[in-house]
Amino acid sequence: MRGRVLGGAIFNVGRQAGTTRGTQMNKHTNRIRASWRRMLPVVAIGVGMTIVVSSPAEATIFERFEYADTFEAAFPICGVDVDYTDEFSGKGHIREGKGKQAGAFFVQDNFSGVETFTNPDNGNFFTISHNGIYKNIKATLVEGNVFEFVDHEAGQPFVLRDMDGNVLVRDRGLISTTYLFDTGGDDVPGGDFIELLDVRVSGPHPAFFVEPGEECPLVRDLLLS
Repeated sequence: MRGRVLGGAIFNVGRQAGTTRGTQMNKHTNRIRASWRRMLPVVAIGVGMTIVVSSPAEATIFERFEYADTFEAAFPICGVDVDYTDEFSGKGHIREGKGKQAGAFFVQDNFSGVETFTNPDNGNFFTISHNGIYKNIKATLVEGNVFEFVDHEAGQPFVLRDMDGNVLVRDRGLISTTYLFDTGGDDVPGGDFIELLDVRVSGPHPAFFVEPGEECPLVRDLLLS
C-alpha cells in the first residue's frame, strides 16, 4: 500500500511527535496512524507535552484531555540540512464502550499544528499545517478481546505552503481506516494492533499518495532556490 510521504517519512516529523500523545490516550490511534505514514527513524519521538485531564461527569467518558507543545530538531531532508519546529495543540476525550462494545475505548482528538522547515544557510522555509479531527467511529467484537475498529480522520490534515504563504499542496476530506485490535481485556485504553484491513480516501489527498523520493524536487526547490 502506498504511504503518505509528503505527510510521512519526511514531512511527518511533527505529526510523529504529536502522535506520541496517542500512547497516553489510546494506543491504537497511534499505531494505526503509523501504519500508513512512514516515520523518520533518526528523529527522537519522545516529546514532553502538557496534557490536562479532567474527571468525567458522564459515566461513558473515561477521560477528557487537552495538550499543547513545541518540538524542535535539526536534520537533513532530501540532502538539505534544516532547522525544524512544530507547534501543535488539541483537545478531545476517550469514551468507554458499553454493551457489545465493552472493553473498547473510543478516542476523539481535535488537533491542529504548524510545522516549519528552514534552511539555515539562506533562510528559505516552508510550512505544513494540520487541522482536523481524528475519531474512533465504531468497534465490532470479533472474538475474545479482538475488535474490528473503524477510524475517521476528517478536515485538512496536510497543507503545504511556501514562505510567501502560497498553498502548494492541500489534503482535505476524509480518511477511513479499518483494522483489527486486541484490547487486552483489562478495561483500560491501549492494547495491540493486529492487522490493517482497509484504508479509504475521500476527497483530494495528493500528499497521501506520493511515493518515497517523489517529494524531493519540490523540497529542494523550496529550500535552495
